[in-house]
Amino acid sequence: MKQVKDNYGGKKVSVMGFGRSGKACANLLLNIGAKVFVSDHSENTNHEHEPRTRIEFEFGKHSERILDADMIVISPGVSLQHPIILKAKKRNIPVIGELEFASRFIENPIIGITGTNGKTTTAFLIQRMLESAGIDTVLCGNMGIPLSSVIAELKPSTVPILEVSTFQLETVETFRPWIGILLNITPDHLDRHKSFQEYKDLKLKLFSNQTEDDFAVLNFDDPVVRTANTRAQKLFFSCKGNSRTAPTIWVKNGNVFYAQDKLFSINELNFKWECLLPDYLAAILVGKILKLSSSLILEGLNSFTGVPHRLEDIGTIEKVRFINNSMCTNPEAFVSTLHSFKQPVILIAGGKEKKVDITPIVQAINEYTKYTVLIGETAPKLSNLLNTQHCSANTMEEAVSLAYAHASPGDTILLSPGFASFDWFRDFSERGEKFKEAVRKLKN
Repeated sequence: MKQVKDNYGGKKVSVMGFGRSGKACANLLLNIGAKVFVSDHSENTNHEHEPRTRIEFEFGKHSERILDADMIVISPGVSLQHPIILKAKKRNIPVIGELEFASRFIENPIIGITGTNGKTTTAFLIQRMLESAGIDTVLCGNMGIPLSSVIAELKPSTVPILEVSTFQLETVETFRPWIGILLNITPDHLDRHKSFQEYKDLKLKLFSNQTEDDFAVLNFDDPVVRTANTRAQKLFFSCKGNSRTAPTIWVKNGNVFYAQDKLFSINELNFKWECLLPDYLAAILVGKILKLSSSLILEGLNSFTGVPHRLEDIGTIEKVRFINNSMCTNPEAFVSTLHSFKQPVILIAGGKEKKVDITPIVQAINEYTKYTVLIGETAPKLSNLLNTQHCSANTMEEAVSLAYAHASPGDTILLSPGFASFDWFRDFSERGEKFKEAVRKLKN
């Protein structure tokens, strides 16, 4: 652990939000001798205020008690526009996020991954590749394992692989990835961010503290990403073939090329879905930065078996296949997913809006689906816009039953919502688990 803990001994620190990141951050603060106050807006009777924890709590509100602090650490779900945060800024109380705070304690070379889509898959691919090469790694960040919770177990040789969201990048001050990966930028989370421009600017903050000794892995096929500003060494990946001015790694005629040399054919990579190809190319570039051989890269990538809730194959019933893609929460991911399917699709889609243009979702449903079952807050709106066969469901169990009733042997029933989950569910993982539970009930 980097020797900065003395900076916080005896200091009063308020932690806003007591989910996974808030709990991990509070424990780290205790370990370095800070005086911790935790505030969470939910009514929570499961946490006893035990004297041995040395933490003061408030639940069901965010009061001005938070402002009695030398620093405030916020969870990703807390907006910088919260009235308490605005008051803190007026009083010049430092406000940072859990990721920024935790990163101050480590000197390990960090691999940071952001983008609208593909972050989790790319992080897991890189982890499998590095592990196969004998490199010690830890996977954390936005996928649910806070950096604060793994600091104590980091060895000097450990490479943290971090999935990073815009909510975390909002409060970045010194966070610096050795390898920063930006997969893509399309409109998302506009219910939280003021504009698409603000969202883009936040994604690009991943590179704000990089130096000439660092690397930026960028998607050449995305014009916004291609022009990202960074002092780091830029390496590009592309799915669309070679260009003299362009990518470090690209695909042409079914083969993967790196710096004019053929690495291997696409067929040697065991991936099922075309929409995952950019994630694989980004991971391969990381392998090349680390000077791994083509055989080690292939071995690592082919040991990847998928991510829960991301194109997760959960089996068949009477030759009808079920795919859980609950992680799909925006139009870009939605359209690329449907493009990946060759067989007829019975779709389950809908959820909570994020103030983005849903026209691509409507067009893709009309063009690519055999039948659609609509769920969640957006169901009535989508129903009015669709000109293909569809119906609505009031529960996930009902949605699965209706989808199966319209399926024939050889069809695929796909949960790929295209929207956030917070209307019916805690998060996308709960939504995916409810889908899998409904499929199990149907099978039984």
